[in-house]
Amino acid sequence: MGDGEHPHETITAWLRRGVLPVRYMYTGSGAALHIGFAEQYSDEYADGRCAHETDVLTRGLGRARLPAQVCDIGSSNGVHTHQFLTWFARQHRGPARYLGVDLSRELLAAARERNRPHTAVEQHFATWDMESTAPAPVDSWREPGPVLVCLFGNTLGNVEDPARVLRNLFRGARPGDTLALGLYGPPRPDHQDAAAYGSPAVREMITGPLTAAGLPPHSLALRLETTAEAVVGTVRLTAPVSLPGARLPAGHEIRCFLSRRFHPSAAHRLLHDTGWLLRPPPAAPTDGHFVLLAERLPSPSE
Repeated sequence: MGDGEHPHETITAWLRRGVLPVRYMYTGSGAALHIGFAEQYSDEYADGRCAHETDVLTRGLGRARLPAQVCDIGSSNGVHTHQFLTWFARQHRGPARYLGVDLSRELLAAARERNRPHTAVEQHFATWDMESTAPAPVDSWREPGPVLVCLFGNTLGNVEDPARVLRNLFRGARPGDTLALGLYGPPRPDHQDAAAYGSPAVREMITGPLTAAGLPPHSLALRLETTAEAVVGTVRLTAPVSLPGARLPAGHEIRCFLSRRFHPSAAHRLLHDTGWLLRPPPAAPTDGHFVLLAERLPSPSE
């Protein structure tokens, strides 16, 4: 790693702290893995999640109030985007516009190519790190009228600071915009959520940023566990590793994967605390997944 966007010294500082944010799974070689995953395991994406999201939007907004502009944060390899745009294009007889946003240029290119058939929707793509202080690209893209901002796939559960991300989205939106937020519900007593991440392909994606940073694969012992509020992946070094600017001893642990789970009431508070007004319908977790709608309220200075 160390491609200009993520210099070696930044990665090394994270490794010394014992944390590597999940966003690094979606850059460099990690982006290539996600693109390949879509080709090899396309059935994994037919999990009913998009149907759940569009059902909530239909019940909460209806066709009359559904914005003709949608900003999709975390478009990734474009498979979910294709499912969503198939529905979105059917809802609008007039012009409809789409903005796909992702951290990775490689993933955006894959999403753009995959969604070329949706000619009824004007498509744009932009890079943005939603965990940064950089302004969201929504304002320069949008035209008059409300925008539907989508943050699906439990993407909010992968970030270091969910409240910061929601505030960033708040600053990038305008009063009257709608946020559609897809989250994983709390772990179920009879279900080991961590087991879903145990396949060789997924384990390779989790450890990929570490090997790209120079850690030898044979020195990485990955442990995946389900806690009260997350699935956590931690690597323990089985041998010392020397990197430019750091020497990591054997036994050093790095939390390299995090997928939070949310209780609906806690998600409600998080939205309220970051300026968003919760809208119906109420959240009802289905197969461990739920969707919330919220409206962007004016801030005191507006």
